[in-house]
Amino acid sequence: MTDKDGTDKDGTDKDGTDKDGTNKNGTDKDGQIENIEKYIKAALSRKAENIIAIDVRELTSYADAIIIITGRSGRQVTSIAEHIQITMKKEKKPPIGFEGVKLGTWALLDFGDVIIHVFDKKTRELYDIEGLWSDAPRIDLSKF
Repeated sequence: MTDKDGTDKDGTDKDGTDKDGTNKNGTDKDGQIENIEKYIKAALSRKAENIIAIDVRELTSYADAIIIITGRSGRQVTSIAEHIQITMKKEKKPPIGFEGVKLGTWALLDFGDVIIHVFDKKTRELYDIEGLWSDAPRIDLSKF
């Protein structure tokens, strides 16, 4: 049921998007995953390398995207992971859980709809997370 301004009772308009341009499944009008750029920009501000974002919406129910990031050293892995946490807390989107942030080889940040892995190069090659999701489409990050 819609109001006279064309919005449903839940605040979405007829195409299912709300006032900030996202829809009920966490995507914007272009089908991109909501706020993914905030995670990417936070990582890049700490000079993260080889960032890959994978769209897993059609393959799993526990997340919309997986972001895989490389840091050049253990200290940088920690710095990237901590900065993403701080940035997203400021956006009122703190992680649901996190592991390994202080270890510096592999940090896992769970934001519910987005899962972030921050690796050192050797650990990333060892676990090959992107290989596990080889059938999932990659999200275009060329604008970053």
